[in-house]
Order: sequence, then C-alpha cells, then structure tokens
Amino acid sequence: MRDVQNGWLIRYLHSNTASGFFFLVYLHIGRGLYYGSYQNPRTLVWGIGTVIFILMIATAFLGYVLPFGQMSLWGVIKLESNVSSGIKPDKKFMSMFMGLVDGDGYIEIGPQKQYNKSNVEPKSTIRARLVIRLHNRDRDLLIYLTNVLGVGSISNLNSVNQTILIFSKKDLFTVIIPLINLYNLQFLTYNRICQYALLTYILENNFVHWEDVKFSPSIPVCSCNDLINLDFFADWIVGFTIAEGSFGLKANGTAFYQIKQKGIENYEIIKAICLSIAGRDAKPIKADSADSYQLTLSSRVDVQKVVNFFSSPNNYPLYGNKLKQYNLWLLKLKGSSRYAQIKSPNENNYND
Repeated sequence: MRDVQNGWLIRYLHSNTASGFFFLVYLHIGRGLYYGSYQNPRTLVWGIGTVIFILMIATAFLGYVLPFGQMSLWGVIKLESNVSSGIKPDKKFMSMFMGLVDGDGYIEIGPQKQYNKSNVEPKSTIRARLVIRLHNRDRDLLIYLTNVLGVGSISNLNSVNQTILIFSKKDLFTVIIPLINLYNLQFLTYNRICQYALLTYILENNFVHWEDVKFSPSIPVCSCNDLINLDFFADWIVGFTIAEGSFGLKANGTAFYQIKQKGIENYEIIKAICLSIAGRDAKPIKADSADSYQLTLSSRVDVQKVVNFFSSPNNYPLYGNKLKQYNLWLLKLKGSSRYAQIKSPNENNYND
C-alpha cells in the first residue's frame, strides 16, 4: 500500500467492493427465502447455490488472511483454535511460558539483509524470532513447549551442552502473539518488555523494511502492588522459577529457595515474588557486583510457604529439570529433623 503509487486507493476499492459483493449476495439469499426458491421444483438450484455460497466463504477467508496484518493473523488463529485438537495452550500454560521467556529467553529483532545482482542496495527486511536456550538436561521441557504450542524448532549446541528452541517470525505472528493478546498477558522483565514493545510496534504498523522502523520506547516499570494484582502472576512465577530459581540445602542443613534477577528496574519483581510466595514484604536487598538482586527464603515458615506455593494445585506445576530438583528437595526436607514437620498440599510429590 505504501510502496505502490495510489496503493491506498486500490486497497480500499478492493476491500469495499468485496464487502459490497457479499451485501448483494445476502440480498439475493433473502429474496430466495422470501419467495420460497428452496422448494420444489427448484430444490436442485437451491442446493447448487448453497455450494457456491460455501465456496465463496472459503475464498473470502483466504483473501482475508492474505494481507500481512493483525486482523488476518487473528483470523488464522481463531480458525485454528476451532478446528484443531490435542493439548491446548490455555492461560495458565501461557502465563508459565511468559515467565520462562522473561527469565531464559529473548526476542531477537533486527535487519535481514537482502542480496541481488544489481548495483542498488535493497532495503533490509525485518528478522524476528523468539529464542529459549537451556542446558541439555532441560531438553524435555523444550519438547513439551513445542508440543503444546504446535510450533517451534529445536536444535542442539553440543559444544556448550545446550539445547535451543527457536520460534520463527511466522510462529510469533500466527501463534505466540495472538495467544498473548487472547489471554491479556504481558512480559514483566524490563529487557523483554522493550523487545516485545518493538515487535508489536512493527506488527501494528505493518512495517516490512528495517529502515522504516523508528521506535523510541517509553517503558513504565510496574510496582510491586501492580505485579501482585496481575491475575496470571502466580503462574508467571512458576515459569520464572524454572528459568532463574533454585531449591537446595546449605552445608549446615538450612533449606532455601532462591531467585535472582539483574537490574534495579527489575527489583520490584523480586519484591513481588516474596510477597506472593511468603505473604510478606521482602527485606531490603542490596545488589551484588553484577547488579543482581537475589531473594532467599530459608526460615521454616517461609520454606513451608514455598512448598505450599509450588505444590498448590491452583498454580501451574513445575516441569523439566526444575521439577526433579524440587522433588529431591522435598525428600531432603522430609528427612531433615529441622524441616520434618513441613507438609506438602500434594504428598505424592515426595514419591515422584
């Protein structure tokens, strides 16, 4: 529309003519119903007209999803959600997924160079993908994500004992972003908020070339209370813990749950996690030499609340290697005289 002279005129003529065509079709159907054209001896004609009408709807849908825009993407995802079967990416799963990406993922956006034989250097298109890179021991987790979402490709980086999951631009635009919008979710760490804001800015403005993107983000930082009031925050914590949290026992037998995040702009997240899990305000935390803020919950009261939170049937369960670590932690708590009275809402966790 922007690259062709009078492209806007052609586009809107096409759009309005298509709408007018269907208006006339509905008038025609209404006339047939009014005059009883579906009755003998014109039943066969009516049936043929019905088949033509269904073919028109199918053709119209293909034309609807052809443009590179938000409405067409919603058309695809809604149709897919109505006809597909299997595991559904519900809101709790997507909330956990957002937390995992906030911790161990990143959205890569930049120019995609184009090459041709002419002397004129073409404009760069836009490269966009979402990447999650984990240790090989969490390969099952990445496979689980692809099975539920139905998109994504997995590859091995054996030289560094890592497995990488990549969601392409098509995966983002046709599945991930529509699901985020459907469930009214959002990223919470500062870097991911900035990356996603740029991605949605490109999508909403239908940018094709990187040189056309002029983006100046103004990113507000959510307060602790704002985060606590998010209806998906508990499941987000589960995903964030899979990425950044740990369960363990110190040499002196003290049990702990720890989670860390870098940057003062993410300090409110650490405070909100403490309030959500332990039900109290976090004590003041000083940044370490890497500008990271670490929350540690280790008292018997806090450990009980950690167990209550991560074993609660109301929250999305841990998965992958972090679940194995958590179940081993529970077994050690049960065998500790100091923590023997700790009770899990789901005692089966001790036997997993």
